[in-house]
Amino acid sequence: PLPEVKHTTIHGHRVMLCHGDELCTLDTAYQHARRKLRNRFVQWLQEQLHPTP
Repeated sequence: PLPEVKHTTIHGHRVMLCHGDELCTLDTAYQHARRKLRNRFVQWLQEQLHPTP
């Protein structure tokens, strides 16, 4: 899996790469759902219910 935040250098400039959904801090309902869906147990349960072929 990819890290939540990746620091790297591009053309001599230090940059931080991340998905923009982490920056939507005022959308508390989304942030709450995101925390639940990224929970390791929830991800394990999802894989048990719907295994990838």
